[in-house]
Amino acid sequence: MIINADDFGLTDGVTAGIVESILNGAVSATSAMVCLPEAVENLGRWAPKLGGQVGLHLQLTDGIPCAQPSLIPSLLTADGRFPRSWRHLGMLNPDEVRREWRAQMERILSLGIRPTHIDTHHHVHRLPVAFDVYCEIAKTYGIPARTLTPQMTAKLRSQGVLCAEYCERGWYGGELTSGDFVRCVQKGFALCGGDGTIELMCHPGFSDAELESKSTYTAEREKELQTLCSPELAGRLRDLGIEVVSGVGLASES
Repeated sequence: MIINADDFGLTDGVTAGIVESILNGAVSATSAMVCLPEAVENLGRWAPKLGGQVGLHLQLTDGIPCAQPSLIPSLLTADGRFPRSWRHLGMLNPDEVRREWRAQMERILSLGIRPTHIDTHHHVHRLPVAFDVYCEIAKTYGIPARTLTPQMTAKLRSQGVLCAEYCERGWYGGELTSGDFVRCVQKGFALCGGDGTIELMCHPGFSDAELESKSTYTAEREKELQTLCSPELAGRLRDLGIEVVSGVGLASES
């Protein structure tokens, strides 16, 4: 199982919490946001502590573009930002999505981070136009990509893109206990016939004032962090015979 923490770089507190969840908890990988003014500073400060466990959290929502705004006008609101929600995205232009996502990839590479995988903020790669570009990015840079469903797994693999069998997203906003975590894990493996590699998405972090201005998911991140760093969770995963690997582990095994 890959346990991946989204939103690396969102705020200093979130980023510090994700580092804590990897160094002293069960989390095995994280996905970095680069479309925020403070992202470069946050990533520069914290990413070196993690080595090769950082992927790229591609964005079309919640941030400032990396590409020149004049080259991607259909992706932006009147104030030159991405919309807050995927529901506010208009008709996606594949050329503009490609320009922007390549610019995001080049930005993270310029920070000295070679991403181990890709996924997307708010799962925008479920949208057909975005999905096609998503596959292109994964193939161009030779890295695994997050799947969302068994059907998406089949589509990714048909194009030669490495991915887990399934991504379990049900722990987000749930009870956030170790028992709830284990139930989500068991659900994921059941959907895959009891074997294979699944990913579980999480959002640990320390809440800070900056986070409260950006997200409604604040205190829950600290609760996630507490559970992910608990010896109880690690013990329950061992008892189930589950091996926790990083995205690099997925690539090498595949």
